Amino acid sequence: ALAGMGYAGVTALRNYEGATRVTTTTQKLPVTPAAMLGTVDDDDELTSITVFVLAAGRQGGGNIVSLPASVDATPGLGPTRTPLSLVYATGGAEALTNAVESVLSMTIDFGAVLAPAEVEAVLAPVSPVKLTLPADVLDGNDEVPLFTAGENSLSAAQVTDVLTAVADDQADVERSANIDALWM
Repeated sequence: ALAGMGYAGVTALRNYEGATRVTTTTQKLPVTPAAMLGTVDDDDELTSITVFVLAAGRQGGGNIVSLPASVDATPGLGPTRTPLSLVYATGGAEALTNAVESVLSMTIDFGAVLAPAEVEAVLAPVSPVKLTLPADVLDGNDEVPLFTAGENSLSAAQVTDVLTAVADDQADVERSANIDALWM
């Protein structure tokens, strides 16, 4: 009986044609350039991360993704937590770019982390920026907001303040909503 099963198995394998008549078609994925902009405050602490992905082709448009500096960069479900702010503090802009690529599972073609004066210079050509802030913009332990929630028209310096302001008791969700409002 065992010999018969062996003979049947060998015959089946010899006559097997799976994966011999396979045709494949490839489809080239369109190029979608991506860039990351990180901002730091005057103490070189990471305050915001924004990823810009251009739409494929020449039609314009794209997507903008804001990440809080507290996003966990730890691969898998390890017991330790490594926020992106710590990745930047210990490894600089290149390490941050690599970590953001890992978090988002995408390639970033250009990454930069800019100090407040550099951010202001980049944004100067497009200011003033009209936006609706969903939450007050707070900084440090100040109780008086830099900017109040609602409609605002901000200069490049003021937009930079929104990107770099970090309040001691403000949740990242509130900060992220304000940063998202800048780019929309």
